[in-house]
Amino acid sequence: MFSRIQWVSALNSTLSLRLKSPVHGHAGPCNERAPALFSSGLAGDGIWLELRENQILAPFSGQFSRSNATGQQLCWRHSSGLVMQLDFPDFTKERMGQGFVWSVPQQTSVVAGQQMALFDLGLLTLGPNPLGVMLKLHPHPKINRIYCRAGYHQAYSDDLLALQLSS
Repeated sequence: MFSRIQWVSALNSTLSLRLKSPVHGHAGPCNERAPALFSSGLAGDGIWLELRENQILAPFSGQFSRSNATGQQLCWRHSSGLVMQLDFPDFTKERMGQGFVWSVPQQTSVVAGQQMALFDLGLLTLGPNPLGVMLKLHPHPKINRIYCRAGYHQAYSDDLLALQLSS
């Protein structure tokens, strides 16, 4: 499968279109720690984020929605049409929303850096591996390539992605 994501040790300073991380965590390619659906590539082109803290912040201003009360799938839609999606593993759905304290309604307008939710890492972690989420950008005709810096990212403080636009 062709991946639009290029992993880099530092984001190129000439790429000015940057996206912040919505969570505190360690970014890397989907691998053996990711649930099978994510690591197989069948869920799309994504970034695996092993969560290190319990907060979700809006990565940019726009419209926010979550799929249901469990909060398993979160989406931010920018006015340009860009959509960022954050998927918690399926087993979190079985908790029936327990472990999340939402600061915003299920669908609402948000501003960049706004607190979206707090979550209980202990309650939502299954087994010995840390809790992780899959972050992906929906296909957009103006995005040619996505660059991601592997390593730790602080929510809304660190640039997670740099986008190269089509000419």
